[in-house]
Amino acid sequence: MKIRFNEEIEDLVTYLQLPILISPAMRKMYYKLYYKRMIVRLVGYLCLYSAISLIMGRHYSDVIIVCVVACVVSCVVVWPVRLFCNRFFPNWKFSQKLIQREVSKSKYAGMLCGQYDIELVPDGIRETTPNGAISFTKFTQINCIEVTSTHVYIYIYSAADDLNAYVIPKAKVFEGDLDAFIADLKDNIQSSRNNQ
Repeated sequence: MKIRFNEEIEDLVTYLQLPILISPAMRKMYYKLYYKRMIVRLVGYLCLYSAISLIMGRHYSDVIIVCVVACVVSCVVVWPVRLFCNRFFPNWKFSQKLIQREVSKSKYAGMLCGQYDIELVPDGIRETTPNGAISFTKFTQINCIEVTSTHVYIYIYSAADDLNAYVIPKAKVFEGDLDAFIADLKDNIQSSRNNQ
C-alpha cells in the first residue's frame, strides 16, 4: 500500500509546534524562553534609550522616569495580555510565526518540502523524499502514531535514539487512501511487536 503527498513549510511548523500544543511542560518551557527573550529586549531598549538621552543632554532624572514608566507599562499591560492569550489560546499565531521564521531560515527547509512517497513493504516503511533519497524504517522502530484534525505523525526512533516523525498532511494526500494506510500500518506494527 502506498500514499503520495506534498509537504510544505507549514507542515513542518505544525510538527515542531505539536509538542508545545499537547504538552503543558513543553509549553511552559517554550514560554519561559520567550519571556526571557522579551526581558532581554526590554532591558536592551531601555539601555539604548538611556544612552542616547544622556548623550543628547537630557537630565538623568527624566531618563529614569521614562524607563520606570516603560517597565510599569510592560508589566501591567503587555505581559498580562500575553499571559492570558498563551493560557487560553495555545495556538496563538505569534508562536507559529516564531517557529515558521526559524524553520524558513534552516538550510534544509528547501530539501524537506515537496512530494513524498510512503509505501508499506513487508518489513516496514519505505520513503522517497523530494530529492529522490530513499529511506527505510522497520515497524519495530515506530514509536507511535499521532493523528490530529489536519495531520498524521508517525513517530520513529532514529539510529541516534532521537525521536523523529513522518509528517503527513491529510489535505495534501493526492494518491492512495490515508485511512486504509494508517489502519494497515497499525496492524503491521502490532503484529511485529507480537512476534518479538
